[in-house]
Amino acid sequence: MLSATHQSQFTQSLLLFSQTQSGTRYTPNLTRFYASLGPSLMMGIIQESLEALNVKCKLSPIPQAAEDQQQETSRANGVIKLRVGGFDRRKQKFKGWVEVEKFSYRGVTGSFCLMKRDEGNPICWRQLWKALIKSPAVDPHVLRK
Repeated sequence: MLSATHQSQFTQSLLLFSQTQSGTRYTPNLTRFYASLGPSLMMGIIQESLEALNVKCKLSPIPQAAEDQQQETSRANGVIKLRVGGFDRRKQKFKGWVEVEKFSYRGVTGSFCLMKRDEGNPICWRQLWKALIKSPAVDPHVLRK
């Protein structure tokens, strides 16, 4: 029997899992993918596809202090965020974020897309992610092994 001071076996396995990540940015989420288009183009396609799936979307605003040129460069270098929400098949509410940022690897440039869940069922969130990457507009641009 485990005592109260002994750590769980799951905590130890998570530490080992996090040490095996080879990327520069560790994301424990399973709802992510790489795309061949740039962030601004990819975000437009993602937003249209999510709206076709009856998901409400709102693009995150850029801070008001930035000027027009700074807005362009901050979007080009930074992360573009999209707030999403709606109801799943069981009429349960879900909310979260879709983040798209630029990446380059061995001369190939594109987008790194990450879906983060705030509220709702994780299984339904995963189903939404799968429906997004299988949508006709997004599927041709998803990079696979």
